[in-house]
Amino acid sequence: MKPNYLTILITTLCIFFNACHNSNTAPQLQLADSLIDKRADSALCILEKLSIEEISNKSAKAMYALLLTEALDKNFKSHRNDSLILIAVDYYKDNSNNKLKTKAYYYLGRVYQDNKDYVKATEYRQLYELLISLIDKIVMIFGEEKMTIKELGEIMDAGLDSLGLGVVPLSMDQVVLGDLKRSRLHEIKVLFITGMNDGKIPPNLEDRGIISDDEKELLKQYGITLSQNLLEQSMEDEFYMYMAFSKPTEELYFSYSLTDSDGTALRPSVLQKNLSCLFPKLNRKKYPEEEKRYYFNEEDSREFLLQGLLQMKHHPEQIKKNKAFLMLANYWDQYSEKKKDLEKYGQYLEESYEEPKLSEDLMEELYGKEISGSVTRLERFAACPYQYYCIYGLELKEREEYKIRPMDLGNLFHKALETFSKKVKESDYSWKTIPEKVQNEYISEALQTAMDENLGDVFYSSSRNQYKIKTVERIMRRTIGVLRAHLKNSEFEPDRFELHFGKQERLREAEVPLSNGRKMFLLGTIDRVDVCEEDDRVLMRVIDYKSGAKKFEMEDFYYGLELQLIIYMNAAEEIYHKETEKEVTPAGVFYYQLQDPIVKADHAEEESLLKNFRMSGMANSDGDILNKLEAPDGDFLSMPVRLKKSGEPYKNSPVMGTQDFHYMGGYAKRKAAELGGRIYKGEIRPRPYRNKKGTACDYCPFADVCGFDVKLPGYEYQSFQSLSVE
Repeated sequence: MKPNYLTILITTLCIFFNACHNSNTAPQLQLADSLIDKRADSALCILEKLSIEEISNKSAKAMYALLLTEALDKNFKSHRNDSLILIAVDYYKDNSNNKLKTKAYYYLGRVYQDNKDYVKATEYRQLYELLISLIDKIVMIFGEEKMTIKELGEIMDAGLDSLGLGVVPLSMDQVVLGDLKRSRLHEIKVLFITGMNDGKIPPNLEDRGIISDDEKELLKQYGITLSQNLLEQSMEDEFYMYMAFSKPTEELYFSYSLTDSDGTALRPSVLQKNLSCLFPKLNRKKYPEEEKRYYFNEEDSREFLLQGLLQMKHHPEQIKKNKAFLMLANYWDQYSEKKKDLEKYGQYLEESYEEPKLSEDLMEELYGKEISGSVTRLERFAACPYQYYCIYGLELKEREEYKIRPMDLGNLFHKALETFSKKVKESDYSWKTIPEKVQNEYISEALQTAMDENLGDVFYSSSRNQYKIKTVERIMRRTIGVLRAHLKNSEFEPDRFELHFGKQERLREAEVPLSNGRKMFLLGTIDRVDVCEEDDRVLMRVIDYKSGAKKFEMEDFYYGLELQLIIYMNAAEEIYHKETEKEVTPAGVFYYQLQDPIVKADHAEEESLLKNFRMSGMANSDGDILNKLEAPDGDFLSMPVRLKKSGEPYKNSPVMGTQDFHYMGGYAKRKAAELGGRIYKGEIRPRPYRNKKGTACDYCPFADVCGFDVKLPGYEYQSFQSLSVE
C-alpha cells in the first residue's frame, strides 16, 4: 500500500506541537526563529500562542521580544509602542552577541518609524547599516589574517569613532514613495496610485506552492496554520487596497499605462470599471499633454520659454494661442534680471546656427598626414563625429577606477581563448580530438595566464570579484564546448588566433588613400580564422568574439556603424592569398557572443541547447561551401541558416553569394575612405545616430558636455533607415 505522505506530515507536526506545548518555551522559540525568514506568518502564529509573563528566563524573554517584533514587522503589522522591543534592546546592549544587538537596534528603529518618530527611526537604521558596512570593510582589508581579540577591538573602536549619522530635516510638505502593503502613513492630503493595470492591481494570484490550498485547509483542521491560501491572499489584497484608497483627505489619482515598452497594448485594471460606476463624472486625462504641463521651478520654466520662443520664430500664429507661454513671457519681462535673460534668449534664437568646424590644416596638425587606428575608430566617427573628436582629437579619458569593467572581462575572455587556442595548436591534439580532461587543464592554465596579464590583483581584491573569476571560467568551458560542437560536423579547422594586421604588414586592404596625399592605415586583430583548404582555393571563415550582445545588421554596415567584420575579411583574404598563392573565397563572417544563458529545463536535448549559441553574421550561399561549414541533419547548429528540401537556403537566411561578399568588401573600403575624408575636413558636429536599437548618446561618456538637444535649432539625429540583404 502506498503511504499517505500528507497524513504522515500532519501526524508528525501534531506530535511536535503537542510536545512543544507541554515543555518549556525554548523549542518553540527555536522553531519560530527557523521559520521567520521564509515563513513569517507561521512564526507569528507560534509566538502569539506564548505569553511573555509566563517566561521567567531573561535570555528567553529577550529572544521572544525580538522575534515577536520581527514577526509583526514582516507580516506588515504596525508596532503600537516600544515597550516590547525595549526588553530586547536592554538585554542585548551589554551582551556579547553583536548580531542580536544590531538586530534589536534595527527593529527599534522600525518601531519608531511606525510611531512617527522619524528622526530616531532614521538614526537607528543608519546605525545598523553603518555597522554592517564597517564589518565588511574589516573583512575586505584583513581577509583571513589572524588577530587577537584586543587588536580586533581596537580596530572596531577606531572604526566606530569615525562613523557619523546624518538625518535629513523633515518638513511638513514632502513626497513619500511606497507600496500598498508596506505604506502605513497617516494624514495624507494627495495620493497617487500608479500601475493600475490588469494583473498588477489587484495582482494575479497563482497557486505555485508545494502544498496546495486544499492541503492547507486540511492542515488547519489539525491546528496547523501555514501561509495564506489564494482566497485569503485575495481578501488581504482587497483590504489593503481599500485602506490605501481611503487614506487621502483631499485628492486621489489613479494612473495606468496604455502600452508597455515594446508598444503592446495594456488593459486597465478591472477596478477602473468599478470606479467609473461609483463616480460617473470621474475626470480622465491622457499624458503627456504638453499644453497642460505645470512648472514648479525656474529650470522647467526656462525650457518651456525656449520652446515657445523657437515656436514664435517659425510659427508665430500658433504661439499667440498658447496662454501659458504668454503668461510666462510676461512674468520674465516684469523682472529686470529675467528681462535680460529673455532678451539674450531671443537674440540667440534669431542668430543662424553655425555648424562647428575646424580647418583642414588644423586637423592635419592634430592627426598628422597619416591616421593609424582600429576600425572601431571609424565606427565611432560614423556614430557621432563629436564623440570621435573628444576621444581621439582632444584625447579625453574617463576617470580610471579600481574595479572590473565589462571591457576588462572582455579582454580577459579574448586573452584566455587566445592562450587556449595556442596550447591546442602546439599540442598533439586538435579542437576536434582534444580529451575533456586535457581541455579543462588548458582552460585553467589559459585563464590564469590571462588574469596575470589583465588586472590580476583586482580580481582577487574582493570576494565578489573572485566570484566573477568562477563565472568567467564557467563561460570559458561552455564557450569552448560549444565551439567544438560547431566544428564537429565541419570540414573547417581553426587556423589563426589573434591575427594582427596593420601598417607593418603592408596590406593593400589596410591602406586607405585620402585626398591631398593623406593616408589612413587600418589596424586590427582578428580573433579567429577557420580555413578549409582545397586544391585550387582556400575557403575562409572569420569569427570575432564579443562579450556583449552583438548582431550583424546590414543597415549598420551600410551607414558605417559596423565595418569591422567585412574589413577583417578583406585583410584575412589578402594575407592568405599572399601565403598560399591560391584563390581565397569568403565562406562567412560571424560574431560569437561569449555568454552563459539561462536555458529552460525543457530544452533537454543537446541540439536544442546549442541553438542558443548560434553565431550572428553572413554565410556564403554556395551549397558546397555550406555543407563544408556544417553538414546538418536539419537546421544548422552554428548559424541561423535553414535549408529547403531542395538544399537551397530559405529566403530569410543570412546568406549571400561570393560576388556579394566582394561587393561588400569594396564598399567597406570606400566607406572607410569617406569617413577618413570627413575627419580631415574638420567635422566635429554633435550628430549622433538614431535607429531602432537606440542612439549613440545612450552610453556616451560625453553626453553631459556636448550640448546636444534636438529642441534647439541646428541639432538633429542621423536617422538611419532599415535595409534588407536583397
